[in-house]
Amino acid sequence: MLSHSANLAYIPQYGHVKLNGVIVWQSAWADANIINSRGVNVALVNTCNCSVVEPFRQFDTHAQPSAGMELNDYLQQVDYGAVVIGVSADSPADIPVSNYLQQAYPALNAIGVDVSDVLVRGAFGFVAQKGLPDKTVLRKILTETEAFHNPPHFNVTVVGRPTLQFSFLCGLMKRVSDGCTGHAKKQNPNEFANLKNYGGILSK
Repeated sequence: MLSHSANLAYIPQYGHVKLNGVIVWQSAWADANIINSRGVNVALVNTCNCSVVEPFRQFDTHAQPSAGMELNDYLQQVDYGAVVIGVSADSPADIPVSNYLQQAYPALNAIGVDVSDVLVRGAFGFVAQKGLPDKTVLRKILTETEAFHNPPHFNVTVVGRPTLQFSFLCGLMKRVSDGCTGHAKKQNPNEFANLKNYGGILSK
């Protein structure tokens, strides 16, 4: 996974998420050939076929007043145990002019994603499993200057249920065992407590 920010010099910046080496999301600043998906972009992972459940949802928390609350509502409705990918582009907030992203802080914090210190044209990316915030992998760069020189990017290895294992490498995921039953459905959270024993996110 690679996120990107914007810059006043209009120097191109690029971001992407890959699954099994295939780009499933991309964005760019100052490149007319690639859409700039400003704000926060989120998708759920289908752990059975190494894909996203549906195309990434874009929440323009930089400019749209309702985007933060929409992101908050989306994350709250995610099934317990589901794996969530999030990546920012351009600028996730317009601090100090406005901070629509703060409306999503409750749901983000609940999955272990604290981005309250990310400023205008900062950047971040995360992989989280709903209900297991201690397993979340988050990389964030707070300012435009830092994000220009060192945009957030990371590798993660994740284990789901006992019969399913997959790994992330810049968004790369690979199924290596059978018995997959699909992404978790809404059930009693206690039924998912044992996921902690299966390792969750193994390395960051």
